[in-house]
Amino acid sequence: MFMPDKARLWQIRNAAQELRLAAGVVGQTMLPLNTIADFLQFRITLFQPQENNKEISGAIDYPQRIIHINSLDNVGRQRFTISHEFGHMLVHSEYQDEPGWVYDFRLPDVNHKKSIREQEADLFAAELLMPIELLREQLDINAGNLQAVANAFQVSMEALRYRLDFLNLELWSIKTTILKKFKPGQRPNDGII
Repeated sequence: MFMPDKARLWQIRNAAQELRLAAGVVGQTMLPLNTIADFLQFRITLFQPQENNKEISGAIDYPQRIIHINSLDNVGRQRFTISHEFGHMLVHSEYQDEPGWVYDFRLPDVNHKKSIREQEADLFAAELLMPIELLREQLDINAGNLQAVANAFQVSMEALRYRLDFLNLELWSIKTTILKKFKPGQRPNDGII
């Protein structure tokens, strides 16, 4: 699983938090993505995929200020894709000068590795849709029932699992960094008063 360096993680996390704050949607579990799109002065439209574009999940048309989303995807996937596109806008602003559309394709199989840019946009989407504090709250409210948590955020189970796996990896990384500061054989509480 992708884990950016600490500085990049905080940059992505802060961009998601700042967007929630600026759009006036802090504390909302079921994020109103149209409100955020309006704030960014973009429209969200659904496209009916044809044979030549059925592998496209979403696309940004910067000149026309439109986010295009595959109409055949379920609502949870559409919401993640929209948030993913917001991530490209805010974290990868260098692509805003591209003429025409910037596409996001589905991966042909689970073994295909996404580019760093795509993984960062996925991380942004997870941070935006499921901020840590709201995720903890929903896990408590729903007594760990993951389907109920996914429903509360209106995301897919796949998106929720991605978020939880990432947070577990982040916690493991922090723990490993702390434990590396101790000498071999030394316990973390040795010498602590």
